[in-house]
Amino acid sequence: MTSPIKENEEKLRNVKIEGEEEEEKKDEAMEEEKKEEDEQHTGEEDEVIVDDAVRGPTEESEEFTEHEGDGFYEEEGEEESSENGHKPEGRASKSLVQLTQRFIGFLHTTPAGLVDLNNAADKLNVTQKRRIYDITNVLEGIGLIEKRSKNVIYWKGGKFRKPGGSVELLPGEETKMYKLKSELTDLEREERLIDTHLRWMRQSIRNICEDKDNFKLGYNTQEDFFTSIF
Repeated sequence: MTSPIKENEEKLRNVKIEGEEEEEKKDEAMEEEKKEEDEQHTGEEDEVIVDDAVRGPTEESEEFTEHEGDGFYEEEGEEESSENGHKPEGRASKSLVQLTQRFIGFLHTTPAGLVDLNNAADKLNVTQKRRIYDITNVLEGIGLIEKRSKNVIYWKGGKFRKPGGSVELLPGEETKMYKLKSELTDLEREERLIDTHLRWMRQSIRNICEDKDNFKLGYNTQEDFFTSIF
């Protein structure tokens, strides 16, 4: 016959074992739920990636790439040019560099260097006049043109010539240029002579100040002050 103490110990041991088994079951159930949730999240991410790959670039990215580079000014006005009967031009002819070259070429043909910007825009088939204004603002900033009125500019950059070509001088300009060159040569010679005298004077002052024999005579007497004043 077992004692009451042993029976109580066995009951407590059984209760403890049952409690541990229940906790293990709860832990297993929670792990299974976590696994299911992780599988659902990974499935959703795969669907999003596939959708993005199928859709391709968005509308915003397409609009951004269209406005990059030299084509920024080109999108506007193409329909307008086709309505006016002008043939649309390519990207190379519409770039700002090409338009600047054409504008300078147009200046070659203008009499007295006066250019009406409205006429230039029509001749060059430019629908956006702000591009002509961009060019004239730069040329005015570097001093090659000046504005005579709102839409009329004057070329003051001298005569046009091919790269490496000689400048064509008007009658009398050659003699004037020769005199200016001779005056420039004389002034440069005089400047070199003055620089030489300045170096001699600085060296003389340095020799006097650094000579030890001159230290004992480096003072002024009262008579020196009176003679210098009166």
